[in-house]
Amino acid sequence: MASLLDIASSGIQAYRKALSVTGQNIANIDTEGYRRREVNMREVSSGQNDITTISDQTGLGVQVSDIGRAFDVFLAARSRSATSDFAEADASRVSLEALESTILPDDYDINFFLKEFFDGLNSITQSPADLSGRVVAISQGTALAGAFSRTSSALSDLKDQIFAQAEITVGEMNSLRTGLRNTQRQVVASAAGSGANSILDSRDQTLADLSQYVGLTVDTLSNGAARVRLGASGNGPILGTATEAGSVALQRTDDRLIVLAGQNGNLAETQEVTSGRLAGLIAAYDTVSLTLDKLDALAKQLAQDFNAVHAQGLSLDGKPGGMMFSADSWAIARAPTNLGDFSTGITAAQITPTDAQPVTFTYDAAKSGWIGTKSDGSVLQTPKSKITLDGVTVNISGQPANGDSFTLAPSIGKAANLRFLLTRPEELAAASMIMASANASNLGSASLGVVGSNPITPADLPLLSDVTGNDLSSLAGARLRENGVVGIIPAGTLQADLASLTRQAQISFTLSGAQIAVADELTVTLVSGDSTTTHTFAWPQPTSTDIPRPPLAGDNKTIERIVQALNTGALKANGLSLADLGLHAAGSGTNLTLAAETASFSAGSL
Repeated sequence: MASLLDIASSGIQAYRKALSVTGQNIANIDTEGYRRREVNMREVSSGQNDITTISDQTGLGVQVSDIGRAFDVFLAARSRSATSDFAEADASRVSLEALESTILPDDYDINFFLKEFFDGLNSITQSPADLSGRVVAISQGTALAGAFSRTSSALSDLKDQIFAQAEITVGEMNSLRTGLRNTQRQVVASAAGSGANSILDSRDQTLADLSQYVGLTVDTLSNGAARVRLGASGNGPILGTATEAGSVALQRTDDRLIVLAGQNGNLAETQEVTSGRLAGLIAAYDTVSLTLDKLDALAKQLAQDFNAVHAQGLSLDGKPGGMMFSADSWAIARAPTNLGDFSTGITAAQITPTDAQPVTFTYDAAKSGWIGTKSDGSVLQTPKSKITLDGVTVNISGQPANGDSFTLAPSIGKAANLRFLLTRPEELAAASMIMASANASNLGSASLGVVGSNPITPADLPLLSDVTGNDLSSLAGARLRENGVVGIIPAGTLQADLASLTRQAQISFTLSGAQIAVADELTVTLVSGDSTTTHTFAWPQPTSTDIPRPPLAGDNKTIERIVQALNTGALKANGLSLADLGLHAAGSGTNLTLAAETASFSAGSL
């Protein structure tokens, strides 16, 4: 039996330790990752001496059973999730602010230079013969092309910066992952030791730091270690446990960033990166890529539209307008495995042909030159310092290593390539090829204007009469599948009648010569609204007294004569001609076709 002094002594010792823990909590109030400690106490009870005695219920005092951490798994997971979401939004915000300042600077954006160029063109219309206005317009056109090129370059640089930040993020993630694995091993080794709390604090702090870079799912295993997975779904790749080690890598394409994850070097693309700084950078990269694509499309459309309009005018030299803008050029992509120290530069002497092939050049030290291989397999050999191909010259300086390579490929429709091609003020085609003017003796108020169109080369198009069949009947009409030029009417034609027809219901019959000879009636069933009617056109059989013979007797029975008899009303069905029913016949040889103006066909026989 413990004395009263012993019990009091145990209480003093226990609460002294509790006060020490409280002091520890106060001292570490600003320590990052520190979790408040909690003291758990239990009674020290006396034991029973033997079977015949009653155990002493007074007890022996109190003692500290353990010192735990104030930790909630649910709150920790919510905290990591909120950290990941905030980091994603913050990374995306910073990148998008940079994007906004790139495409919408405080002054001198693309809209400014576009307005300046239009103003310059309008000034030419006021005084077409004045060369000074033309010189200004050429300068403004060059400035507009430069604005597109600079904006494209700035967007490409922004993509490079985002990719570099994403690479740094992945590197820091992998560094934290390595530290996390070491901490996990300490957790497993000291789970029952007095140092377990500080190790758990260190592990949870590492998980919180890791959640800034990417979303995580954390499960606690039976040995005390945490299984960390990438993403919030719970099915992502494992980043680490006490015994497993995962890794993350990053790849880049022109329009997106690809995250790879796995273990033991077996990495595969994953879609689990949906939050965290890395997710924000990926989203920003996608947005900048989309913006650059739209800028390229705008540059391409601008070049096409201005060139089309300019081609319809006449320059001061009396020539049709040439190309005003070009968004085509060449691009060089160097192999990442190159070992030599050399640089390349491009000089384009002409517009890039749209059918140009990419060529890969590989340096051959033994021949002191480059071997070019086209996509079609053809091979060409060039000198070491200069390559000339399809109107483009590549100047090479420095010393390439044997096997170094680069690819020269056409770059079509890119804002970075936009150039203003006119250099002489006389080249601006401000005069129209066609003018419309009213006769001074006119008394009416009508006006006549000229609508321009792209030049048409007659040799490239068929005669309109060949396309339409030179027949105004509904059965002979040509069906047009798309907009555009159909055919030409030759110069000197006095009259051309064109008819636009709606598509009509048709029914066709194909018979052999023997079947035509024995055919004696035509039956069709028409559907008009809710009404269905059947009509039979029977031609009379000739007799010896018929003078003249009926039109469809003997050798006279041909598809052509059947068509004639039907269309002229010689054959009728219950007193109604083909025209009365809104039908029309056409055919020749062995084919007969009926067309209906409003009704549709449900059946027919001949």
